[in-house]
Amino acid sequence: MNNLSNDIAYLKSLTVGKDYHCGWMNDETLGLLTGLIKFYKPEIVIHTGFLWGKSSAFVLNALAELPIEESPETSTDQTFYNFTLSNAPKRSLYRVIAIDNNMFNLEVDDAASYLADSYGDFILCMGSSHDFFESNKEELKNLPRTGSIFGIVDGDHTAEGCMKDLVDMDYVGANVLIVDDTMWLPYLDTVCRDFAEKYNYSYMNHRLHSGLGVLVKNV
Repeated sequence: MNNLSNDIAYLKSLTVGKDYHCGWMNDETLGLLTGLIKFYKPEIVIHTGFLWGKSSAFVLNALAELPIEESPETSTDQTFYNFTLSNAPKRSLYRVIAIDNNMFNLEVDDAASYLADSYGDFILCMGSSHDFFESNKEELKNLPRTGSIFGIVDGDHTAEGCMKDLVDMDYVGANVLIVDDTMWLPYLDTVCRDFAEKYNYSYMNHRLHSGLGVLVKNV
């Protein structure tokens, strides 16, 4: 298991000397995000807004802490099953896709490589979320999977961009959506409420710190 504090310190060190004028999720907000991931146990996480990698590290760490569920067949010899379980390669239970246009010209390649090497099954897609979904949403929608998709919208902080990300996340099958900064930018709260009503999600705005909107698909 990785030491998350060490990971964050290393990722932050890659930004030394860089000038950028935005914040990132604080630890309390990321603690709530971590709990939601552990609760919903998604198979895929799509995350807009990588910046220098802090939130992605929290996501990957939360997923890595999920138990690997194995159920022996009742007809299987128990000794053989135990041997197989302890020696077989572990299948990755998740995939994390981060999307960022790197507008502040940070060392994102090094950060992304570090996270992929440390946790596995992580990819950073450079460019706008609009371009990413235009190129990949059909494949993501039809991707064979057994678990859920968890979406994090923390990239384009415009009302139009947030709505577009939410709609695209819904299209590919996300059943839990997180939107950051819904208190700091109240119009994002309005976007979430409009989206929830139109696309059949329950919505709660956690009105602390910069605000965290949580949308859960009604089924």
